[in-house]
Amino acid sequence: GFRAPDQPYLVGTFTAFILIDILLLVLLVAAGTLLWRVDRRGRVLSNWVFGLEIFVFFFTPELSFGLMHSAHGLALSMAGASGIGQMGTALQILTLYPVIGLIGLNLCYRRVGAHEKTPEV
Repeated sequence: GFRAPDQPYLVGTFTAFILIDILLLVLLVAAGTLLWRVDRRGRVLSNWVFGLEIFVFFFTPELSFGLMHSAHGLALSMAGASGIGQMGTALQILTLYPVIGLIGLNLCYRRVGAHEKTPEV
């Protein structure tokens, strides 16, 4: 297999990033299915998934940078794998979809919730 001397954990970090992306995408599909059925759990799950995507986007480079002095090989492996290992959610992050999705979904939910709370005559 491929081994870069300065990135000894490249394969492991790539695998971890792929697994995290798959998990996020599966949860996003599940949330979308619940939203399609107008199930309130879809909103909760979507909020969690979008929040996790934003967290992973900001946490990964910070962790990699933080490890630069104590675990140089791991930090370089994370940096090397982050571009290719996060392709499942990369387009979402580039288009700010998690942020737009969070705002739009919660604004729509408030509007739907306001209509549901009106008493029937």
